[in-house]
Formats: sequence, structure tokens, C-alpha cells
Amino acid sequence: MAMQPLFLSEMDLRPLVEDPSQMDSAIDALEQATIRFVQDHVRERSFVDNTREAADPNTVQFSFAADDGAVCGFQLFAEGSSGNDATLPNARFITLLDKETRQLTALVDYRSLSPLRVGASSGIGLRYLAPAGARVAGILGSAQQARTQLQAIKRTVPTLERALVFSPTARHREDFARETSKWLDLAVQPVASPREAIAAADIVAVANNSGAPIVDLAWLKPGGVIVSIGGSRMPPEALTAVRVVATTRERLATREPYASAIKAGTYSTQDAAADLGELILGHVQPRRSPEDKVIFELHYLNVWAVGTAQWAYEWAVKRGIGTPFSLSAG
Repeated sequence: MAMQPLFLSEMDLRPLVEDPSQMDSAIDALEQATIRFVQDHVRERSFVDNTREAADPNTVQFSFAADDGAVCGFQLFAEGSSGNDATLPNARFITLLDKETRQLTALVDYRSLSPLRVGASSGIGLRYLAPAGARVAGILGSAQQARTQLQAIKRTVPTLERALVFSPTARHREDFARETSKWLDLAVQPVASPREAIAAADIVAVANNSGAPIVDLAWLKPGGVIVSIGGSRMPPEALTAVRVVATTRERLATREPYASAIKAGTYSTQDAAADLGELILGHVQPRRSPEDKVIFELHYLNVWAVGTAQWAYEWAVKRGIGTPFSLSAG
């Protein structure tokens, strides 16, 4: 007899997202999903409906992914006139479907899982891109995404000794340093400028939403790597001064400074050193020498969202966590 669908709330998932060691298996799960994606086993579809001309504009985005050997489901999230309603209750969730029958398996809160998913997907790249013997991480940002970026670095870089964090508000970077030091058992120090966070670091995570570049690539150590996520933006020198690794080459055209250069014909997606699939499968060496600086441009795959929810669902089932429910009368 098939199990009833499971409802997993933010409270149900809290022990998972608050355990630093869980990042290891999250990275494992998303790395396998990435391999399936690059081997063409994954089907993805996205649909966006918006009413931007209405008095109260809003958007609903539907993102579907199916891998018959592993996962099937979709993410749904709403964004209203504030522009970032993913922080509102019930605005973002994952529906998991049975891989074979497509029957409902679970309804999963995604607000709590989203930062962990981003951290895990950056952790995939860092497994292959972190310089040997890296000891210092630089974090630009102090919100939840910055927290899981540092978690991913800590779990993928065994030689890491300390981290430096910059955020424009002193209290925010001080709170971040104090809380993550305790959570990750790592020395985390607040610093007063982006340059301080970058210049001493072997690995830098840019986890802020600045519309303008806040990174000078000249500050980065030879051999260093920058992980660029979300709304972060690299300077024009990224086109020539570093080796670029993208989630997929095609998605470089959705982010600056690459998009404008591609449109102008001065840059091609083939100018990137590698994409994530080539990196994992060992088809390309992103560095030509140990001194090469690298940017990992982290984009989004639908299968990562669904895969994270599937991973969380399996964790919950093993522990008897969650609330069974049924939409049927019988």
C-alpha cells in the first residue's frame, strides 16, 4: 500500500537546516542530480505568469523537473509588488510526485530549504575549484544565503581555518560572525570593507544583492576562487582577467557582465573555461596553472530545487517527521 503524502513544514525541517553536517549529504544529492542533468536524463520546464500592469502587480513562477531515475516535482513561488515575497509565509513550496506513478508524495516548505540548496549547489563547484590547502574564506553578505555559503565552504574545505565577513551594516556583520563562529565551530571575524574580506581569502562567496560590482578582481589572491550567486555581479574584468566556470554555458547570457558582451559579440559562452558538468565529469581543467583566478557563476537548475526537497523528504521519512495527509475521501 502506498504511503500517504507527507506535509513538511518549516518547523519540521528546522533540525535538518540547523545541523551543519547535513550539508555534506545535500551536496552529494545535488551533485548526482547535476550529473543526471548533464547526461540528459532530466526534463525541465518553467512557466511565469505576471500581472505587472495591474494595480497590485504580482508574479507566479512554476518550475518543473523530472528525472525518472530519481526525482519528479515542481516548485511554485509567488512574488508580489514588494519584489521579494519569498520571505512571506506560504509563498514558496515544492510539490513532490512519485517517480513512476506521478501521484502526490509530499508538499514541502521551500523557504527554509532555499538557502541550503544554494549553499549545496555552490559546494559542488568548490569540491573541484577550491585551491589546495585553502585556509581563509571571505564572505560578502550577512543574510541567510551568506550563512549557508560559509557552511558549504566549511564542509568542503577541510583545511579551512577562519573566515572574514563584510556587510555594510556593522551590527549585521558582527552578529553574523558571532553566530556562525558558534554554529560552525570556526573563527569568523567581521571586517570593515570588501577588500579586507577578499585580499586575505583563498575562497570568496559573494552573497549580496548589490546591483553594482563590489569586487575588484585585483584584490583576489592568485589561485583564489569567487562564488557569485543570485543578484551579485562581477566587474567587466571578469571577461578577461579570470577563468569563468558556469552552471551551464548558456546561462552566462543571463548575467552581467557576460550578457552585454555576448550581445555585443565581444564574448562567447565558449570563452568560459568550463561548465559544471564538464568540471564534475573531468572533461576540462578550469585552471591552466595553479595561479589562475576562478569565478564560479552559480545559476539555477530546477532539478536542484526538486532534488533538495526529495533529499529532505527522505530524511524526514527515516525519522518519522512530518504530517501525513490525503486529498481522497477513501
